[in-house]
Amino acid sequence: MAFCTKCGTELTSEDLFCPNCGLKIDPAAPNEADAVPAMTKEESIALAVKLTSEYGALEKLKHEIDEAELIIKRPIPEAPRHAAFKFFWPFLIIGFIVYILVYLVVGLVFALGGTGEVSSSIGAVAGFVALAATLILGGNFARNQRDKMNNQEAMRIHTLRGKVDQMKKKTSELKTSYSVKKRSLEEYDAIVPESRRNRASMEKVRILLDSGKADNFYDALKL
Repeated sequence: MAFCTKCGTELTSEDLFCPNCGLKIDPAAPNEADAVPAMTKEESIALAVKLTSEYGALEKLKHEIDEAELIIKRPIPEAPRHAAFKFFWPFLIIGFIVYILVYLVVGLVFALGGTGEVSSSIGAVAGFVALAATLILGGNFARNQRDKMNNQEAMRIHTLRGKVDQMKKKTSELKTSYSVKKRSLEEYDAIVPESRRNRASMEKVRILLDSGKADNFYDALKL
């Protein structure tokens, strides 16, 4: 008795294609009974346990590859550029306040000193000097903050690109491991249909064998 190696459907000797999935049947290919010698229940359980672990490891690798490729595909934005004015504008308000305070204080001092006729002019000059000093300090502060923020953004983007490069390298290594693992499992393709080559199916086979509902690996696959 033969079974489809892709979906596990039972085949007759006249079938040229699987009646379920349409897979072309190779008459020269060994069926499951010829491919592997009959196994005892203990051997069947051991094989089910092994394939549960192996297919589980293969699925884990595939999951890690998919997650890594999603990260790689995410676009990396350009580093935003901060303008100095966003840090400078508060100094315009501070400078205006400083100008008013200096103008009033200096003007009051000169007025009390008996030079009231020139106090207004001196207060205005002092106020403008204070305003200019405030704006100069504010400009230097704003430029320093702008450069600091721009450098931080550039470093952040550079770090992101470095992580993507590392992820590409890791993905390449994962794909190599996946290919090696998959090739190591090809020897079981003759007895395990394609649709059953996964951890959940092998776990089910083991449970069927442990519970006594199946006597060997092949019987468990049919249930």
